[in-house]
Amino acid sequence: MNFAEFWQYAPAIALGGVVGALTRWATFRAWGSERTVAALLSVNSVGSFALGVFYGIAPELPFATTAALVAFTGGLTTFSTLVVEIATQARTRQWRRAATTTLAHFGGGALFAWLGATAVIMASGA
Repeated sequence: MNFAEFWQYAPAIALGGVVGALTRWATFRAWGSERTVAALLSVNSVGSFALGVFYGIAPELPFATTAALVAFTGGLTTFSTLVVEIATQARTRQWRRAATTTLAHFGGGALFAWLGATAVIMASGA
C-alpha cells in the first residue's frame, strides 16, 4: 500500500478505532471502577473473538471495511493496559497473579481469535 492508498482508507480506519475505543470506555464504565480486571479481560476476549471473526470473513469484504473492523478491535482491546497491569503485579512480587493474568489474556485471546475464525469457517461450510 502506498501513501495515497493509505489516505484513501484513513477515514474508515479512524472511524473503526474511535468506535472501538468508545466501546471499551463504555465497557469499563459498565463494569465499574472496582472491577477493572474483569472489564479488561472482557474487552480483550471479545476483541480477540471479533478479530477472529473478521479474519474469517475478510476475503469477502472490501478492504476499507476490513480495515475499519480491524481498527475497531484495536480500539476495543487494550493490551497496553494489560502489560502495565502485569508489570505492576510483577513489581509487587505477585508472581502467580502475573502469570495467571498473562495466560488468561494472551492464551485466552489466542483461543478466542481461533474460535471466532473457526465459527466463520464452520458457518460458511468451508
